[in-house]
Amino acid sequence: GAKVTSDWVGLISAFAMKVKWRQEDVWNDEERRCDYRQVKGDFDEMAGSWEFIEEDGGTKFVSRMDYVYKVPGLGPLVAKVVHGLVTKNVESAMAAIKDRAESQSA
Repeated sequence: GAKVTSDWVGLISAFAMKVKWRQEDVWNDEERRCDYRQVKGDFDEMAGSWEFIEEDGGTKFVSRMDYVYKVPGLGPLVAKVVHGLVTKNVESAMAAIKDRAESQSA
């Protein structure tokens, strides 16, 4: 599949922090799947996948992301904020993909 490397920056405005990472995406068009992982950056670990599955005459989009992000000295408070931001980011991406797919099929 096609391999794409991109640089990302996430903002944690509550703590005036930036989270930076370089991500490698490997697209498998035949399986309609993308597996991604951080190759460099601030996460201790980060990987996941996007998958598009034919279902009931439509398409089901499945997104998974696993990550570990530790900030020495700030601990659980920052971890909770980061988790909320990561969740919101994944939900926003899923909503944007849904909107785009529905506008293309109309």
